[in-house]
Parts: sequence; structure tokens; C-alpha cells
Amino acid sequence: RINHVHCKDMRRAVLDDSLNRNLSFLDSVLNGAFTVPGDGFIDYPALFKALQADNYQGWLVVEAEQDPAIANPLEYATLGANNLHKLCADAGITLSA
Repeated sequence: RINHVHCKDMRRAVLDDSLNRNLSFLDSVLNGAFTVPGDGFIDYPALFKALQADNYQGWLVVEAEQDPAIANPLEYATLGANNLHKLCADAGITLSA
């Protein structure tokens, strides 16, 4: 049973570099491995189609561990929310306020 979904994304090149250099989670975050939904390589269309098919009714939360000195929090939260709205609409998921 899924009660809520934390939506974040990852940048492939940064992830690969982090894995190749065996970086810690914190160093990977500081290098920009994570980003908001729709700004990375996670297959959100497939994920949201599966949630829609199962009639998911829970929360979707925009999340990304990023260095706020590099990735402006308001800019990326807005980008993530906008991407999430589009991805959900494309999958037939109706969001409520």
C-alpha cells in the first residue's frame, strides 16, 4: 500500500560520476545528483501511469536534495511543481488543491 510519493529526480551524469568516484551521499548531493521531478532521467510517465491505473489517491510531494547556494529553492520548487502538474495531466491523474 502506498500512502504518499516523494517525487524527486536524478541527473544521470552526476550520478554516474558520484558512483565512479565512490562519493558519499552528501558529496553527491552537493555535486547536484538530485533535482526536482522532470529535470532528470526518472521515467515519471511510466510511474504515474502505474499510479493512475491503481487509482492512487495519496499525496505527491516535490522533493530534491540540492545545495540552495547553487539551486535556488523557489525556482526549483516551482519547476518541480509545474513539471509534476504536466506529468500528472499526461498520465490522466487529476490533482486537487
